[in-house]
Amino acid sequence: MFEEFGVDVEIGRLIWVIEHFFATDDIRTHQIAFLYEVNLPEDCDLLDLSRDYEGSDEGTPFVARWFPVDSLQETQLMPSFLREALRDIPQSPQHLVHVDARQ
Repeated sequence: MFEEFGVDVEIGRLIWVIEHFFATDDIRTHQIAFLYEVNLPEDCDLLDLSRDYEGSDEGTPFVARWFPVDSLQETQLMPSFLREALRDIPQSPQHLVHVDARQ
């Protein structure tokens, strides 16, 4: 979060270790991701759920926004298993292998 938005967050527990296989533009990718619970500072501008946020990842600009968990089924989200998994976050870390259809 600091790299993309300049915000220090409190890192919580590890939730998922994900091996994510996907392809974009005929490039097959194997991504390994560690997903943690995080807490934003109480005075953080990113807590305003009504707006979009501009960020940058290694010089590549992007726009981020918050979505209610109930709306994730209609939201483009990678890895796609998170659309359902975020409704019931596991109590202990899980390792998953997930393959997404071609994007």
